[in-house]
Amino acid sequence: MVLETVADCDGILWQRSVEETPMRGAWFALAALALAETPFLAAGQTLADRADVHRATDQRKDALKVAKVRRITHPGYSAGQCTFGIRDPWNYDRSRLMYHEGGKFTGKQPYYYWSPVVWGFVSELKHWKTAEEYEQARKHVNEDRHFGFSTNLWWSVFPEEENILYGAHLASKNIVRFNVDTEQMTEVCSYDPGDGRDLSQVRVMGWTTDSKLIVTLGDHNGDVIPEKGGWEIDVKTGKRTYVPVAKDDYSRWPAIASHGHGTFSPDRSMYFRCGANELRALPSQKLIRTLETWKQSPPFSLEHLSWRASNQWFTSESGGPRWNAIVAKTGKWPTEPLLDKITIYQVWTDGTIRPLLTTVTACAWSGKDGVQHWNYEGEPIPDHSRDGRQLIFPSYDGVYSADDHASFGSTPWGYCGLFLADLVPAAGNDDRVAPSTPGALRGRFDPASQSIKLTWERCTDNVGVDGYHVYRNGERIATTGFIHYTDALKAPLSASYRYRIGAVDVAGNEAQSTEITVRVGPNEKK
Repeated sequence: MVLETVADCDGILWQRSVEETPMRGAWFALAALALAETPFLAAGQTLADRADVHRATDQRKDALKVAKVRRITHPGYSAGQCTFGIRDPWNYDRSRLMYHEGGKFTGKQPYYYWSPVVWGFVSELKHWKTAEEYEQARKHVNEDRHFGFSTNLWWSVFPEEENILYGAHLASKNIVRFNVDTEQMTEVCSYDPGDGRDLSQVRVMGWTTDSKLIVTLGDHNGDVIPEKGGWEIDVKTGKRTYVPVAKDDYSRWPAIASHGHGTFSPDRSMYFRCGANELRALPSQKLIRTLETWKQSPPFSLEHLSWRASNQWFTSESGGPRWNAIVAKTGKWPTEPLLDKITIYQVWTDGTIRPLLTTVTACAWSGKDGVQHWNYEGEPIPDHSRDGRQLIFPSYDGVYSADDHASFGSTPWGYCGLFLADLVPAAGNDDRVAPSTPGALRGRFDPASQSIKLTWERCTDNVGVDGYHVYRNGERIATTGFIHYTDALKAPLSASYRYRIGAVDVAGNEAQSTEITVRVGPNEKK
């Protein structure tokens, strides 16, 4: 068993046990300091130690802080987020999440960025405790059988389609509607232009601002070849509109060619590009401002960004300070894998930058083979939800990645995984809406195992259901993310037990079910 230790937004350290894995513990430091305050919090230091500084940085109404960080993928499996953070991994109501998952760490199946897509309910991914529970929580899409390439699947952007992915079905050359609950596919339209061209590199690349599905007809290792053209498809009617040159138009398309280094504001009025750190107005391309993070002490860079929740701010991660210092001094990349502190920031368009959290992960290096290796699988590229209340990022718990293993001969590779941070307003809780009430609560006594098995219906919430409290005879006995629970009873058994289920969100709002009574027959007692 491994204990992962994390500090939450109140400065309280909590631990989560992770069973059946050889991994090292993952350590996070939640940054509560203003940008000018360069020291990071150590894993054992609470935010209360820096309370005055923390309050001084929380004047903005839209400033966020981290409530809790949880590893949502099992360390026995390698995993990471979708396509450099370009693809929105949350479904329409943000109750489900998709991501890449490689094989188990058997020595033969490393994770890499084009690994297959899996999905799971967010509440279940937050609360698994064993490898068996994790394998129950995440579901395979079987895209290798149906779709051929991971970027060919995108969640629906329409209400009432929370369980629907749209994708390019390579065998039939059709765009299909894919129900993840039933694995049933229905045809939308063909993507074949009928001119005999090679269609082996077709990619679905997301949605236009008016909800048309973008399908490009040429791709090289994840990079769109604009001259190959593409389609805009109305998935409701099946009507397709040919686009001779498939590229960003700075008004309706997502930034499909940026690898996450640049993207648009939600209203398409601005564009930010990392590296140069330039914020520009659209469509004029006029420079609004440059964020000169390299002039900070110590200097840092912004690498990738996610911009979905607000026109006023986005999230971005820094380069590693140790890595930057080595490169600045020698002009070369480090010659071996390097564990470094990477910070994820909330960045405002007026130039304000505030740290959200810091993680330790493996950075780029130049190996003995003289080739530069960038550990994309473990780089904590941030990806936040459309409401700004969830943020996912990959990170390493070990030193080595699949790239490292291939050229360095090292083992183990390191246990790259996906982590989820719940974000709340820094100024205080503004969510007072409880989840929907758990319905259809049922209980059944199993005499063989001397346990009561409970089931209920899944709940919804305006922000997201965090989990379900289980109450027996008025006392809370467990919290789970699943919609079932087995209560192992202790002798001597009572004649009956009363149960309630409480659906709870991150803010602590709770909606409790009607209480039921489960009877234990006298002939069934042992």
